Amino acid sequence: MQYLRVARIVNSIGLNGEIKIFSTTSFKEIRYKKGNKLYILVDNDYIPVTVKSFRIKDAKFDAISFKEFTSVEQVENLKNHGFETISINPNRHIAKKLMKKAFWEYLNP
Repeated sequence: MQYLRVARIVNSIGLNGEIKIFSTTSFKEIRYKKGNKLYILVDNDYIPVTVKSFRIKDAKFDAISFKEFTSVEQVENLKNHGFETISINPNRHIAKKLMKKAFWEYLNP
């Protein structure tokens, strides 16, 4: 199965298991929609999690919480781990990048 990295966990926020993340994906509101499944990579094992809430914290970082984690103690060990989503069709992402590159080269010969 192919996975696509969408964020890196930076720190915990508060006492209720909310996590500060550095997001590396576009369309955050769609990707982190309540109820969506994501996968946290811990020790070469993917742990499935379900989005409970998401908010844009500031210009650089966002905040997310998962149904599976309800306390700060549960999320403390996740610092510096990434979480990912299953890439349904990885070739689509490659094609999109190639199209952007071709368009950029067309504008700047």
